[in-house]
Amino acid sequence: LKVANKNFHYLRDDFLSLSLEDVLSLNSYEQKKKALIEESESTEEELGLELEDTEIITEEEKNASIALLEEIKSSNKKIKIVANIPYQITSRILVHLLGEMGEPNANREMLSEINILVQKEFADRLCAVPGTKDYGSMTMLIQYWAEVTKEVDVLRDSFSPPPRVDSTFIKIKIREKPQVELQNPKQVRRFIKAIFANRRKKLLNGLKTAGYQQIELDKLDLPENLRGETLTVAQVNDFVNKL
Repeated sequence: LKVANKNFHYLRDDFLSLSLEDVLSLNSYEQKKKALIEESESTEEELGLELEDTEIITEEEKNASIALLEEIKSSNKKIKIVANIPYQITSRILVHLLGEMGEPNANREMLSEINILVQKEFADRLCAVPGTKDYGSMTMLIQYWAEVTKEVDVLRDSFSPPPRVDSTFIKIKIREKPQVELQNPKQVRRFIKAIFANRRKKLLNGLKTAGYQQIELDKLDLPENLRGETLTVAQVNDFVNKL
């Protein structure tokens, strides 16, 4: 797709299969397959690959994109994403960009903001506070890495034809440091999973159902009526540190 603005390039690909570095250097999945085939003495069939029709990226465009990427990396500049995304993979896109709680992620290191249109109910979940019905594991993950704000609601009748849901444009501003420093992120994620897999149970019973042993539960000294969905990431981290 050729356009008048030389600073714009349309890259047709599966975003979840690419890193931000791939996107900025115009290194699409199809480009990767093509390079692999060209470098190999085997055929497409022997490699189990099939090239799809895709736009031709010139050497000039490729070199200009790589130069931009190097400039961003050398100057520690950050990227802002503005996008209209498929609602059914919103969670997968955000995890792809931010990574799991407490784990390194090259995409997140390159970002300052994510500005996207999402389903209104999803925006409510990301902005929810502990103890509310919308509060969940995705809330904790995103708020751990970023501050989320609702910028504007977009009603369904703003589109033609109108979809079945209302939308909200949100800003996800990446924190300079995560909300909490986790000593054992894997166990924090396990604890959070146990909370929301057994949401209607008291925390003590939910943890038992999730496989925590009595010797572990005794260390936590949990209040009998405490419910997991009322906890912040910091409180979960404090409990995990007792185990």
